[in-house]
Amino acid sequence: MPYPKKTIDTVQKEVANGYQMPCPLHCGQEVYSVMSGCWEKEATRRSNFDQILKSLERILEKTHNYLSLNDLDEGLYASTLDM
Repeated sequence: MPYPKKTIDTVQKEVANGYQMPCPLHCGQEVYSVMSGCWEKEATRRSNFDQILKSLERILEKTHNYLSLNDLDEGLYASTLDM
């Protein structure tokens, strides 16, 4: 629950007035920045799915350099949808 102890009405009013939840304690600043990009009031300034995906991939690669999604050969894995 992103807004504990607040009613739906209160949350709707606060968000409409520009309130954004603060960065959770367990959340890194880079991830919070991605989250904040989704909350832009003007729709054209909001992050789109591709931007979010690229940002999260960059964070994952930087934080855990043992995994590089850019080098993933998708042909090596079968999808259950293909079976």
